[in-house]
Amino acid sequence: MTNTKHISRAKFLFDLYGDEYKLTLAVLRQLGGKWTEVRENLIDCANHGADSGFGGFTYALDCVLFFQKNRPAIRAILKETASEFGEDLVEMVANFRYVKSRGISKFAIGSVVFGDGSDCDELERRSLEENLAWFAFEHVARLYQSQIDG
Repeated sequence: MTNTKHISRAKFLFDLYGDEYKLTLAVLRQLGGKWTEVRENLIDCANHGADSGFGGFTYALDCVLFFQKNRPAIRAILKETASEFGEDLVEMVANFRYVKSRGISKFAIGSVVFGDGSDCDELERRSLEENLAWFAFEHVARLYQSQIDG
């Protein structure tokens, strides 16, 4: 069922600042298209997760490049989220469903989040970068959902 309640792009961005603002703009650019389509994608992502398939976040390479370009903002949001949950950042990421199911090492998580990932297995690095791009998309989707529910 489609949610008929929406807010404008400007209102959505109005209360955001710093890394959250930067990350939100990056996600909106990555999704592309008209605001009416973007907001529906945000709602669908908030309800079903980024792995449901969305333009700009479907192909692994798109996700990897998105993560690499937006690593500082994603790292900041990861830190904030881990702090809100009272959890260690690496431990939190290690418990993400896809990260856990793929057996990605905590070393690789630290290397990718806090460095450039060049000192870990390439398959682990790319898989983790893809999943962290999905984390960013889902974070922004939940922000939008909370504003329209708000």
